Amino acid sequence: MASDFFSKQCDVFPEIKKKESDVKEILNEEEESFSRTLDRGERMFEVFSKKATEQNSRVLNGTDVWRLYDTFGFPVDLTRIMAQENGLEINEEEFERAKAESKEASKTRKSSGNVELLKLDVHDLGELEQRAEVPKTDDVYKFGEIHGADTMVAIPSAIRLTVV
Repeated sequence: MASDFFSKQCDVFPEIKKKESDVKEILNEEEESFSRTLDRGERMFEVFSKKATEQNSRVLNGTDVWRLYDTFGFPVDLTRIMAQENGLEINEEEFERAKAESKEASKTRKSSGNVELLKLDVHDLGELEQRAEVPKTDDVYKFGEIHGADTMVAIPSAIRLTVV
């Protein structure tokens, strides 16, 4: 697949030819990661399917289906296909409720370790900006020159993160 991509796109995007080995490595890593996601999701689907069967139900818990996607990255459309193949349905109402609750929770609060972080919208930030008792952030170190520094630090031109 990658070879076909490079042969068709290198005329349009000549820079990808220079990075062909890097791109192929990233594609391989992503393919392996997705394969692990599918394996983990299939195992979790079996657990949820077995739970429904043990409860004499032909309906998968919608919260479990949302969790498969939200926590484990397992595609919902694949869950639907697997459910149909096993003679199961998905409780769509529970699924939509879990999805909405998850999205609402992610809007309002985040946490880092044991510390709960507050997410501010543009109106909150505007109000803080108007309040004299709130000190302003000094961004000179992010965007300005630092005088008196006698050491140069190199920053890599590209940083690659791998999600596991």
